[in-house]
Amino acid sequence: MSATCTPAAAFDAIAQAYDHVFTESAIGRAQRGAVWREIDRCFAPGERVLEINCGTGIDALYLASRGVHVDAFDVSPEMVRVARANQLRAAIEGHVSFARLATEELHRVVCTYEGALSNFGGLNCVADISAAATQLARLVIPGGRVLICLAGAACAWEVAWYGAQGRFDRAFRRLRRHADGHVSGGKVVPVFYPTARQLTQTFAPWFELERLRGIGVLVPPTYVEAHARRYPRLLIAAERADRWLGRTPAVRALADHIVLVFRRRTK
Repeated sequence: MSATCTPAAAFDAIAQAYDHVFTESAIGRAQRGAVWREIDRCFAPGERVLEINCGTGIDALYLASRGVHVDAFDVSPEMVRVARANQLRAAIEGHVSFARLATEELHRVVCTYEGALSNFGGLNCVADISAAATQLARLVIPGGRVLICLAGAACAWEVAWYGAQGRFDRAFRRLRRHADGHVSGGKVVPVFYPTARQLTQTFAPWFELERLRGIGVLVPPTYVEAHARRYPRLLIAAERADRWLGRTPAVRALADHIVLVFRRRTK
């Protein structure tokens, strides 16, 4: 029987398996590579970046390897533990630190940053994104960028995949804007699916939208991993097509994830 729990407990439960299930998967590598191309455009060596919902630290370590200084936080103590273990294996020191901190606790952070990052749906588990936007406005200097990647409010792959199985409740769950996310051990965590327009309006008092793109238009979600490994050439073709489709207004909103890049207003 499923039981509702906190995001910390939910992500504690999947921390050990996360890199195997997503980071090391063919689909995970394709989607993360697309986000990294956007990250490379946002953050430069020598800058100091805040990462929230850092998970197992893969993005923070990538940035650190490029000479970006990263303070990385996650609500899950177990995710932070795995991130520190990944740091030891990568032998990256000095440019990155990991600590437990919920997004709702950003008021405790006293540093300022040239940029901020939240990747792969961390903010989908935050009920009040406006409070997070207010804190990011305090923490990011004028002209700095905030890159947010989260699960989109409509996913064509999800509708087609689960619709073909007759699982219509799951096929259209994102359209309800609020659903139960089922994780390891029967745990359930509330998940929210704001639209790009809603996010832009939420951040508008302090940030202007600089770029918007879809991540995973033809590249499918990870529950299609078995098929992606069986047909690797199709996945490569989908990844290449997504470089164009992800920037196409008519279809980017139907991607598995969306990336929004905001710039902190100077006035």
